This record gives sequence, structure tokens and C-alpha cells, in this order.
Amino acid sequence: KNFMLTRFGEMWFRYHKLNGIEKVLHTIGKPIVWAFWRIMERIFRIQFRLDACKLVPEKPIEEMMTCTLSVATRGFYKYVFHGKIHAKKSKNIQFIDDGIKLDDGEKVSADIVILGTGFRQSVPFLEEKYQKHIVDRNGVFHLYRNLIHPDVPQMGFVGYNNSLSCMMSAELGSRWLVEYFKGNLALPSRSKMLEAIHTT
Repeated sequence: KNFMLTRFGEMWFRYHKLNGIEKVLHTIGKPIVWAFWRIMERIFRIQFRLDACKLVPEKPIEEMMTCTLSVATRGFYKYVFHGKIHAKKSKNIQFIDDGIKLDDGEKVSADIVILGTGFRQSVPFLEEKYQKHIVDRNGVFHLYRNLIHPDVPQMGFVGYNNSLSCMMSAELGSRWLVEYFKGNLALPSRSKMLEAIHTT
């Protein structure tokens, strides 16, 4: 935090137009820049126990850092280290009767699966018969309250609506889904939900 989130941290990134100390660092000082990033990687690996958690990134840190900033949930690495959270890596998953199957063949039992799909909204993980209910040829999603579809059972979607208040609507949607999955909501009939989907 004290190195990266300061003006000092900025100079280790290559600017489009180099001036002053940055010009020196990113020309004849390239070995110093390389060493800085290796030291930062080591600090992060020790601080968050990434090796013990088996969460060491495959790419160098300077290739992964952009103008966005990802923040892990408080205590995430601690819980992984102590075994309260079991982290698994897999590029793809396959749904099975009692959970999911990972790339390496390992089966993980799960009552709930949450997919963080990023900013490209698509549902390639769903069977085609479900995809056609949710998204049309133009990539527009058709969901009741932008969260569920009556013909796709036991599945909800957060962040699949276009809104200037994305963070707030995502949080409200998450809370709504929790109550929905608990069975605490009285929903309209399938035909009413479909009518609401196609009129909004």
C-alpha cells in the first residue's frame, strides 16, 4: 500500500511520454524497474501467503496492473490460509448433479455456484435451451427484474442490467436473490413475469 498507492509507485509504470526520472528508469534503468517489480511480487507473496494459498499469479505483476484496482474481501487470504475457504483454479467448469466439475476432473459439491463473469455479459456456461430464454441475438438480456427468468430454474443473474447506479442495483439485486432462493418472496405467475420481461 505504501509503495503502490503513492506518487512514488507511479514512476515504475512506463508513461507514453517519458520525462525526468521516469525517462532514466525506463531506458538505461530497466534492470532497476525489473528488480522493483520482483521485490513487490515477493512482498505480496509473503504478506498474503500466496504460495501457501496456491494463489500465485502466472503473469508478472506489472503485466496485470492496470488503471483499475481489485480489492480482495477482508480476511480472504487469511481464510484461504487457515482452510476456511478452499481456493480452486479452473479455466472452465461443468455443471454436474451435485455441484461442478473442474478442468482437472475434480468434482466440487455445491449448493450454490456464483460465477463472476466480468464485464462481457454472456452465458456460455448454460445449455442452449436456457440461453435462448435469457439472451436474444442482439445480446440483450431478458430477465424478470433483471435477475431471474421463470424458465431457467434455480438461477439468478446480478449486474445484467444497464444502469448508471450499477453498484447499488447489484447489491439490491443480490439481497433480492437471497430472499428469492430462501423462498421468502411471493412472485407473480410465469405469464405475468414474461409480460414484465418483454415490456421493460
